[in-house]
Parts: sequence; C-alpha cells; structure tokens
Amino acid sequence: MTEAQVRALYDNAITAEQARKLKPGAFDARGEFLVAETTILKKKAWATFTFGAHGLADVLVRPDLEDAASCPGLRDALIEKYGEPKEKSEEDSPDLYLVSDAWVLKETRIEFDCSSIRTPAGRAKMKKSAPGAVIPDRLPADALRLHYFRN
Repeated sequence: MTEAQVRALYDNAITAEQARKLKPGAFDARGEFLVAETTILKKKAWATFTFGAHGLADVLVRPDLEDAASCPGLRDALIEKYGEPKEKSEEDSPDLYLVSDAWVLKETRIEFDCSSIRTPAGRAKMKKSAPGAVIPDRLPADALRLHYFRN
C-alpha cells in the first residue's frame, strides 16, 4: 500500500510535520509518516503509518483514551480473528498489569501490548525494566498499543 492509497482511505490523515506541530514531543523527531483517526472496537483511535521501500511497512494504533479495562475485549477480538498468539505473556499483580501477545502471519506480525501501572511500586518496576521509557507520574497509568508490521 502506498502513501497515496492510505490518504485515499483516510482523508483526515496528516503528515509527520503537521503531527509534530500539533503535538510537540509526542512523535519521533526524525522520519516521515502519516497519522489518521481510526477506530478500535468502535472507539476512537489514532493510527501512525510508516512507509518503506516497498510501501506501507508499519502501522501503530493507539486508542484515544488508553484504558487497560478494554484490553481483554481487544485481546479476545484479536484471538477470534487470528487464532491464539504465537508469543504471549501476562502479569497481573496489585502493582502492575502487563499483557504482551504476538501473532506471526504469512506476511505480517501483529503485536498487542497493554499495561496498567497501578502503584508507585509498579512504576518503579517499570522504570527499572525500561530505563529509557517515558513513564507517567499519575496513577493508574494505562497504555495500549497495537502494532502491525511486515515480517
């Protein structure tokens, strides 16, 4: 899929330059991409499309409102569509909820990550495991990411 084809599907798509002006610091400072409003399970979401030599290379989708409570439903929908994930891990404790699944299809890999940092101890654990990651100070801190890319 080319950039023009993505623009035809998403007439509200904006360029990397426009996205960076709209939300400074929210996007990588380098590289070109398109951002468009879409939906996940009928809820507003944002898709970031990155292109390579062979067209569309990568799509990252994040809901407008990231809420870990929606993760089981989204995970179930992915399992219904693609079968059981090839890779999966889950941690559910009073401090932290983490789910990470991956489906490997013929030409595509789909990764689903969901987390909820519930306590200061959970935040400390996340900071230790991912030193460069941006971890919010407010709690609970939920994040949901659906990532499609070529194998």
